[in-house]
Amino acid sequence: MQISPDTPPLPGASSPADTGSVAVTAWPAGDDPQGWLEQSETPEVAAWVAAQNHRTLQAYAQGEAFETLVQRFVDEALSPDQLVVPTRHGDWAHDFRQDEAHPLGIWRRCQWTAWLAGEPQWQTLLDLDELSETEEVDWSWHGASVHYPDRERALLFLSPGGGDAIVIREFDLVSLSFVEDGFNIEADGKHGASWIDRDTIYFEWDASEGDTSHPSVTRSGYPREVRRWSRGTLLEDAPVVFSCEPGDISASASYDLESHRHFAFRSITFDEGTTSWLDGDTWCRYEVPLDADVYTWKGWLMVAPSRDWTIGGATHRGGCLIAIREAAFLDGERSFLPLFTPDEKTALAGFETGKEWAAITYSDDLDTRTLFWKPPVIEDGITAVDALTAAESAIAFAAGAAGAGGMPGVGFAIASSHTAIDPAAHEFRELPIDAGSETSAWFVDDLIDDALFLSTNHYLEPPTLWLGDARSADLAERREIQRLRASFDATGMSVIRASATAPDGAAIPYWVVGKSALIEAGSRQAAPCLLYGYGGFEISLEPSYASGPGMGWLEQGGVYVVANIRGGGEYGPEWHRAAIRDKRPVAFDDFAAVARALVSEGFTHARQLAIQGGSNGGLLVAACMVRYPELFGAVVCEVPVLDMQRYHMLLAGASWMEEYGDPDKAEDSHFLAAYSPYHRVAADVTYPPILITSAAGDDRVHPAHARKMAAKMQAMGHTDVWYYEETQGGHSATPDPRDAARSAALVYQFLWDTIGKYAGKAVIRKA
Repeated sequence: MQISPDTPPLPGASSPADTGSVAVTAWPAGDDPQGWLEQSETPEVAAWVAAQNHRTLQAYAQGEAFETLVQRFVDEALSPDQLVVPTRHGDWAHDFRQDEAHPLGIWRRCQWTAWLAGEPQWQTLLDLDELSETEEVDWSWHGASVHYPDRERALLFLSPGGGDAIVIREFDLVSLSFVEDGFNIEADGKHGASWIDRDTIYFEWDASEGDTSHPSVTRSGYPREVRRWSRGTLLEDAPVVFSCEPGDISASASYDLESHRHFAFRSITFDEGTTSWLDGDTWCRYEVPLDADVYTWKGWLMVAPSRDWTIGGATHRGGCLIAIREAAFLDGERSFLPLFTPDEKTALAGFETGKEWAAITYSDDLDTRTLFWKPPVIEDGITAVDALTAAESAIAFAAGAAGAGGMPGVGFAIASSHTAIDPAAHEFRELPIDAGSETSAWFVDDLIDDALFLSTNHYLEPPTLWLGDARSADLAERREIQRLRASFDATGMSVIRASATAPDGAAIPYWVVGKSALIEAGSRQAAPCLLYGYGGFEISLEPSYASGPGMGWLEQGGVYVVANIRGGGEYGPEWHRAAIRDKRPVAFDDFAAVARALVSEGFTHARQLAIQGGSNGGLLVAACMVRYPELFGAVVCEVPVLDMQRYHMLLAGASWMEEYGDPDKAEDSHFLAAYSPYHRVAADVTYPPILITSAAGDDRVHPAHARKMAAKMQAMGHTDVWYYEETQGGHSATPDPRDAARSAALVYQFLWDTIGKYAGKAVIRKA
């Protein structure tokens, strides 16, 4: 295969003109010299990590300014003034909190009315610091599932060290103790569990101990079997009631206690899956496209296909949300009511149900909007459907989601079907938004009413929590519950929205945050600039309070930029698919276009421009560094995916093949090898300083990606390559916020010592 003329040159190529003669081999032959760094448990790897950590900490984790920033991050994470957004369970408000006295956290509750009145008397349910000391394990909180309707038992999900692998323990909310011989899985794994009734649960059991060839898990390392476990029986004797294929991602199931319905989910890829409901002993799959999300509520079936779907004589655009009476659908009807139809600038972001109203959240050119929908009461033979509520209506699992609704009846009248999808029979209301702020809304407890939590915030605005009601005559009416104090001084700062032009002409939006005197057009000055991006898995980067960058970067005169590149979900499924598989370089080109725009618009210079990304974003920034080293002054590459030859063989990597491609297929291997940062990095190219970080307990993206990249670059003679690996924590968090604070401060110290030293100085722009 030859590189096409529009393929960026390989490192070391003298000019774009000579790339047509450079052959790309799929993957190098022979053993990987850095392959030994994939063995996390060996003394050799431990010694290498320790030496790298020591070198990096000695270089950047020193001095009064560093320690001051660490303490600010700690104070923020453990502040007594944290925003409290409890989960309501009947008369109780439940909350998980970390503070100075409990850095690992406490699970607590108080009376709901007392919390609303601002006079909570918190009762500790479980102290993780105390439990960790007793059991000599740093437990990390991964949530709880409280049994309905009595709310006297809970399934607790605890991670030993902060990774994705968890243990499950049943907890008695009356005696405030673990249930001996309860629904307990003490060997950690990527388990899941949900209640059927007080004496029965569904659970997804990962018995693999990290071995992705084990029959209990898929190739991706997630459970492939759902079991039904009855109290008093052995876990291993619980019968398998649903399963997926070994090559899928995972399987799961749930039960809605109010409507008495069972649902099962098969996740085939990140974009495809099936949703089924249980009819007697048979799982019946909803006959909708594999790329569609499915929801049920009060006798309605909602479908959200990610690609155009022609059905019932109509074509529904990919990214839409459409509805039909479930009984009508099962009787063969295929005429749907459009609830949301996207255009070029709008994208469906979520669907959630209350007691009488449902909320459709969508992005309108990067601004969040919420549309409320109330369907008419339809008598269609579904038993007591209008008295039912959606207890778990927004249960989402990969490509499928389902919740409460009545058991479909038979003989649904055609006349009722047409009435049901008449838009005039439905109520729709738009939630007013605050100009310049992001407003998120979600139902408090759909078993009780349509009360709403609303949160408003933006890059420079601390979150404010409000209580509203979807049934209110005026949706603008809301009660302020708590306003979070500012964590940094935003005086004199502003936010600018701009766009860059990608090589193919697409407009790529980005946000610029900083001191007005630095970023506003009339007084703009080149300043140290940190550009953040992700660009994958249809994940949108929505504006949110810039607490960390504010303390570590903005206050000192840095500029912070967030790029909304393709591969993300900002403009819907097509925006995502524009940068997957062989089109992955589109995301890199978009990011580079934003970088060039920041320089051409006078926000910064190349030597003052740093890029930052984590996970898939780590792949993004590493690939951009290798392709366009002259554009950047520094790189922060966190928990990254970098070895595109072996990513599918490491931990959960096989689950990403729909996004990236299959390295074992000849066709895919060519486009993967063409950009794989681990394979494209070269000895004879000057790269900007790079800080690569990972975590020893990351059981999603193997730390070998980061280790091997650092080791390879250093072996090539690149001395400004720095590596730091957290000894605790998983892919996204550490159990103790104090560890996370030190890691965050390390990043900003690295940036100030690299690109920050050029602040206020004339910089010769690189060619």
